[in-house]
Amino acid sequence: MNKLKGFTLVEVSLFLAVTALLFAGIAAGTSTVLSQQQYNDSIQSFYEFMRSIYSQVSNPQSPQKGNSAQLMYGKLVVFGQKKDLNGTSDAPKSMVYVYDVLGDDTITIETKDDTLQKMLKNVNAGVIVKKIKASNKQIQSVSMAPVEKYEPRWQSTIEGKNVNELFKGSFLIARHPTSGVISTLHSESVPEVNKKISELGESCKNKLSSNCNVPAKSFWDSFKAEAVDMYIHNGSGPRQKMRIEKNARNASGVHLYDLD
Repeated sequence: MNKLKGFTLVEVSLFLAVTALLFAGIAAGTSTVLSQQQYNDSIQSFYEFMRSIYSQVSNPQSPQKGNSAQLMYGKLVVFGQKKDLNGTSDAPKSMVYVYDVLGDDTITIETKDDTLQKMLKNVNAGVIVKKIKASNKQIQSVSMAPVEKYEPRWQSTIEGKNVNELFKGSFLIARHPTSGVISTLHSESVPEVNKKISELGESCKNKLSSNCNVPAKSFWDSFKAEAVDMYIHNGSGPRQKMRIEKNARNASGVHLYDLD
């Protein structure tokens, strides 16, 4: 009679060890693929976010705040704010704020300087909605303009030239008040206010619109036409470079480049 033969303890141990190694390898590979997919998603999301701003500027919406005699001229995109312009704090470190840039619907030509920065100052451009008294054109109240917040996906960050250094600065994507041409300007400055818009409103009442601006009129002077590079980074591995071309007119001025 034949005797049944089983596996020895050594053979079973060897089988379990090999199986464990195979499983670990498959799990590690799956984790790497998932991490890469998430990183690619964060890159594409940020790329599409920046491109979408041009569409919003090309097809502006009115402030829709009662008797505000203002037009939407563009968007102010801010990186590196510790507080937004409405006083909100404790924001994630890579949060991006996008404000409507509103200005008077009456354009005053003060000088022959027709640069975008100068013309925005002429229309008292800012990020607040001003409710104006029809009788004397004085401010009755102010409120925050529409603001959009964007946080990079999957814990990615938006960096500057140096690795692990957060990108900080502002982009102005706006239509020229007279020609209607869209331009993109950049500033290393980040607008800040010391008090909330609601508190500012009390101090602005019964003053002419030219005396109440957020940010201050001088802020627009810091902008200039230049190509700017930003990098999307997930904390490890190569960084993805994205460039906003000098004076970009539309979404085609936003480019993704090969990984570093």
